[in-house]
Amino acid sequence: LVGETGPMREIRALVERIGASTSTVLIEGEAGTGRKLLARLLHDRSGVPGPLIAVDCRTTDRAALTRALGRDAAATTLFLGEIDAMPLDLQAELLRSMAGESGETDGDPRSAGRLFAATQTNLAELVARHRFREDLWHRLRVMRIGLPPLRERRADIPLLAAYFNDRLSAEMGRPPVELQPADLEALVTHDWAGNVTELRQVIE
Repeated sequence: LVGETGPMREIRALVERIGASTSTVLIEGEAGTGRKLLARLLHDRSGVPGPLIAVDCRTTDRAALTRALGRDAAATTLFLGEIDAMPLDLQAELLRSMAGESGETDGDPRSAGRLFAATQTNLAELVARHRFREDLWHRLRVMRIGLPPLRERRADIPLLAAYFNDRLSAEMGRPPVELQPADLEALVTHDWAGNVTELRQVIE
């Protein structure tokens, strides 16, 4: 998580504090802000022996979603991307999985394995419109981490540009591009609708 602005320092400190916990984490932020990367960092610190299983609720078919919810809970971490797109009946299935087969609602969150969910939509608004279950919303937001858009942390853009410049040039076996002051000014003033992902693509 490259960046030295206040929000990024706070997020890194939060990752260190809650990484090894069993808490469910709701990751909020626009597309391209690094939500999946954040989930991987949390998983790496969690001590869960199995892999991080990432599921995009927008594009994954119902059968695959059902299989993911029925995974080996003790050995994996599930990352549900764009959870706001999950159908209501599968939301109910996820809630039952989190509560355990007994229907308990105050048990260890690891009854469903460690769970990370990500959204770029305001779930509270979806709850008010009856498009997202309120009880699931409360279960998901045990811990909440909001990733700021790049336009709200412009001071980090030169650091990110240098990071991607060095990394991509090494991967391509060529010297880094020499970024001129005008280049950096153009990068810093751009709106970055695609956030960090878009910046990486521009540097590439």
